[in-house]
Amino acid sequence: MFEYIQDAHLQFTNAPTNRAATKGIVLHHRAGFGDVVSEHNDSLARGWIGIGYNLYVRQDGSIWYGRGLDAKGAHAGRTVKSSPNYAAAATNNSETIGIGFEGYYQSGSTLSGAMPKAQYDAGVKLIRDLLIAYPTVMFIKGHKEMPAVNTLCPGNAFPLTDMVKAAYAQDIPASTGGYAVKRYLYLTSPRFQGEDVSWLQTQLNANGASPALKVDCDYGSKTDMAVRVFQKNKGLTVDGIVGKNTVIALDGTWAKQ
Repeated sequence: MFEYIQDAHLQFTNAPTNRAATKGIVLHHRAGFGDVVSEHNDSLARGWIGIGYNLYVRQDGSIWYGRGLDAKGAHAGRTVKSSPNYAAAATNNSETIGIGFEGYYQSGSTLSGAMPKAQYDAGVKLIRDLLIAYPTVMFIKGHKEMPAVNTLCPGNAFPLTDMVKAAYAQDIPASTGGYAVKRYLYLTSPRFQGEDVSWLQTQLNANGASPALKVDCDYGSKTDMAVRVFQKNKGLTVDGIVGKNTVIALDGTWAKQ
């Protein structure tokens, strides 16, 4: 699946450790330019064991291994150790995959510009494949959206919303009865997000959810309650888990492998 990812055979001062879990994907801009080796060398100069990103996407659309798919990164917990939020920020790295994008995507700088199509398309493909490889992923966020961090990354010119929506979008085979849901959905923290959640909210509204749900890609407590009411009305197990039976009752297709 990831045969297109290139390996620069980076040398770390210590071997990266594996992540404890994979609950999210965090997107970054490098705020600069250069290949994965130059980013790795910059990280070494800062006293790190090497590049903090798990993966690195260049503006030409090439994708490179950083720390690797399953390693704990050093990309989303950068707060001052004296800060009361330091511990909360540090945990961001142990449960997420960090993707760094070459470029400077914060407006107001002469370095800033629109993301090249090749890089955008490569980012969408990579995230889609990660969602398949790691079905436990609950969210895709920009670095600035993570808890207990203070940053503008990946910048206001980074196509964050469009990239997330495109990554979650699914092509529906003509032979199926409706939207193809590929993962269980339920209320948890961090919350599930994505186009499949929007589909769920739309279908619940069509089935008389009261009050009507806001279709916002975010599986919160109101969506959980609407799911339970729907399950009760349909004679299904009332557990708040959107699995095969609930999806089919909502006129969708259960496509989880």
